[in-house]
Amino acid sequence: MQIKKKKLSGYDTNKTYYWSPSANWKVNGDELTVNENKYTKVASVFPELYFKAQDGATPAELMEELASVNSVELEEFIQDLVRNRVLVPAILTPEEIFKAQSKLFKSEYNEEMFLNPSEVEKFKKSMLNRENNAMAGKAIELKQKEEYPELISRRRSYRLFDTSEKLSFEVFSQIVSVFRQLRSEDEIKYYYASAGGLYPIDIYLYVKDNRVENIPGGLYYYSPVSNSIALASTSCVVTDEAHFFTNKDIYNTSAFSVFFIYNAEVSMPKYAGMAYYYACIDAGIMVGALTSAAELCNIGLCSIGNMNFDKIKKYFKLNEAQVLIHTVEVGLKSENGRALRTE
Repeated sequence: MQIKKKKLSGYDTNKTYYWSPSANWKVNGDELTVNENKYTKVASVFPELYFKAQDGATPAELMEELASVNSVELEEFIQDLVRNRVLVPAILTPEEIFKAQSKLFKSEYNEEMFLNPSEVEKFKKSMLNRENNAMAGKAIELKQKEEYPELISRRRSYRLFDTSEKLSFEVFSQIVSVFRQLRSEDEIKYYYASAGGLYPIDIYLYVKDNRVENIPGGLYYYSPVSNSIALASTSCVVTDEAHFFTNKDIYNTSAFSVFFIYNAEVSMPKYAGMAYYYACIDAGIMVGALTSAAELCNIGLCSIGNMNFDKIKKYFKLNEAQVLIHTVEVGLKSENGRALRTE
């Protein structure tokens, strides 16, 4: 059956799509619900479409095998499932993987509570002073004889950075070089650990205009092999629209952004699905290494984690095996008290 392609970004009638493990569905009479979306005209295709998509199928194959349904309505439905990331051609984002866990966790708190600053502070204080049920005996106090070096003791997260000066090229190079690859005649090693020694996280840097000495603003790919950066996009412009409201000031005042991109081609052949889990751990270890390098140079950073990556994803030219795991903002430390938080 020939299907006329419609204008939907990323939609290909001959590409294999799979039913997302994070997507739920149910049929109630003539109404089909997929996640939060309801459909009536195509309810009869379930559960057949679900079973076929679990094993992977192209839209053309689905159209052919479900030919009893109106073809226009069915194709619009399939396109909608692709648009809403119910039918997916590759690995999921971290948000898609983990959002289903909230259904399995029974929380005594409601979402509205976290919109109230005083309630959030009360919640945070309670959680930071928690005790574990495993504490069965008398606590034994530990003695710390010496203070840790400053790169540990003075660590803070910054929510504002100083924009009055540029970050020097020398300092920028020193910080980013913590991710470099070190080679000798018989081994390859890095400054940080990685599961299986595979190092599957790709690094992209977005440098702000006039914030880093000798580096024009733009999106760069970092090569750990040559310890160099190369322009990844000549047209990439990242604005604070790609960030959530609470993170806009962090982004607007930082000198550069660091994007940790998981490349499944590196580690999934060996570790299968667990490779994604290991990659999340790798990203955390890398942020720790970056934090230490930044503190040695008296530079601040903030792990902002999630963002509206879809707004800028096209500039990265990622393949289907690459997905954003984490984001960090780096900049000159500000003396403004509002810039500091102790988390």
